[in-house]
Amino acid sequence: IESTQLLKQYWGHNAEFRNIYIYENPEASNNVIPVSQGLIVDTIINEYKNGCNDITPRDIFITAPTGAGKSLIFQLPAFYAANNGDVTIVVSPLKALMTDQVEILHRDRKYDRVDFLNSDLSLIERDRIVEDCKQGNIDILYLSPELLLSYDIHFFIGERKLGLVIVDEAHLITTWGRDFRVDYWFLGNHINKIRK
Repeated sequence: IESTQLLKQYWGHNAEFRNIYIYENPEASNNVIPVSQGLIVDTIINEYKNGCNDITPRDIFITAPTGAGKSLIFQLPAFYAANNGDVTIVVSPLKALMTDQVEILHRDRKYDRVDFLNSDLSLIERDRIVEDCKQGNIDILYLSPELLLSYDIHFFIGERKLGLVIVDEAHLITTWGRDFRVDYWFLGNHINKIRK
């Protein structure tokens, strides 16, 4: 029910969750079954709640084709975490994708508590965004994998709590090969350190 309320608040009163198609049993066959975006959002929110209650949350891996609605699947839980004062870090390898997603959240979702950090920004702009995040004015922060790996998480969020870490477009490693953005290979270890 929380996911439906968030969907209607940010996507409009007539918005409904779509089905995405996932492999029923990828080890056995290529058969796909429909799963509601809402079910996946609820699962992520429940894992977030587990983390808030000192129950180790499970990682969730989702792969779906372009246009299937993956951004909504992680943005709604990020909004939920933000409502509790927590920060979501979205790791994205492509500057254009970061910019587009932040612009869409500003323009279409009327959500202003989101920004990105990348090399296109001046040092002054970056410092302002980091300070805004630490002060509670930004709840969703898009970063490159290199930038996340370069600093302790508190550099970005200060004393605030980290709600979710989203690794977007991870399939690019296998699509474009091991030499593409080698920092993706080190994210797992870094995220485990953050978790501790």
